[in-house]
Amino acid sequence: MRTSSHLLVYCSIAALVLCASTAVADPQIGSVVQRHFNGATGLRLAAASGDDLIFNRDVFAGETVRTPGSASTVIRFADKTQIQVGANSTVLLDKFVYDPSSGTGDAAIKFGTGVFRFITGDIKNKDAVRLITPTTSLTIRGTKFILAVAADGSTTLGVLEGAVDVAPCGGAQQVLENSGQAVQVSTLCRATSVSLGSVPTDFATALDYDVSENNAGGTPVVGRGEGSPNGNAGHQGTSGGNNDGGGGLGGGGGNGGSGSGNGGGTNGSGGQGGTGSGNGSGNAGNPGNGSGNSGGSGPGTGNGGADNGNGNGGGGTGNGGGSSGSGGQGGSGGNGNAGNPGNGGANNGGSGSGTGND
Repeated sequence: MRTSSHLLVYCSIAALVLCASTAVADPQIGSVVQRHFNGATGLRLAAASGDDLIFNRDVFAGETVRTPGSASTVIRFADKTQIQVGANSTVLLDKFVYDPSSGTGDAAIKFGTGVFRFITGDIKNKDAVRLITPTTSLTIRGTKFILAVAADGSTTLGVLEGAVDVAPCGGAQQVLENSGQAVQVSTLCRATSVSLGSVPTDFATALDYDVSENNAGGTPVVGRGEGSPNGNAGHQGTSGGNNDGGGGLGGGGGNGGSGSGNGGGTNGSGGQGGTGSGNGSGNAGNPGNGSGNSGGSGPGTGNGGADNGNGNGGGGTGNGGGSSGSGGQGGSGGNGNAGNPGNGGANNGGSGSGTGND
């Protein structure tokens, strides 16, 4: 009975020691700051499988971050150092210790294959941040850089800000790369200068990820824009000025949208209605030989004019002109407005399939 009690005590102590050692070996060192989750996972030391790296999820020392094709994530550490991980990439977050009271720390990060963007944070002793790829060891100096590691381990690095000491294959012979410079290190540990534009990036690593957008409640997007949906109305055209100023051009409508041009000034031509599969209506010209705008396409019926109008028919019945004035031009499919008084209309009715009204 005594032996069993002793055995139980020993097992309990062993379990406590194991839990304590696990807690020490697996501290939280940062968190995920990319708001939109698209497939990245993190595998912790004691875990059997990876977890989804969703927004605000903690990351831990010894954790391996992986992204499948078209996936990405952004990791931020206690001193605001930031790593953007592109598609088909792997990085081991070996450790990151930071003391905010002294501003110093100690870090080790191992980059596997993939594309990355690294932005250093507030840590003062930057030489204590050890960054490793299969063919290089990197020492940072207040740095922002992009990094691409090929499947064979060859590494291409481009410095955007600050400087980086690059040691091919961890050797003592370092190559200093300053802002605007880039280097490629082969599997034979040979360093070759290349252009900054030749360093591979993707949508997640081409630009800085702006963490401040998270506080605004938006979903930040890196490196891509989106088109406008169809069916929106065209923008309003600008009217012409006086003295033969040209009329404004109506904005193009989206699918199903219509644009509307403004009338011209004195002696100016009217604006043109916007394009699109919807119907636009043209505005009448201002007094004094101004022509009305063209209406949008589609069948319609023109309005009756006053006496002595000279109206041109549109797709439907022609519009009558104003009193002794030349009539505005009927829109093809829209309803043309009657012309204002001007010089010279004949007593001819508007052409078209309809009949001008008194």
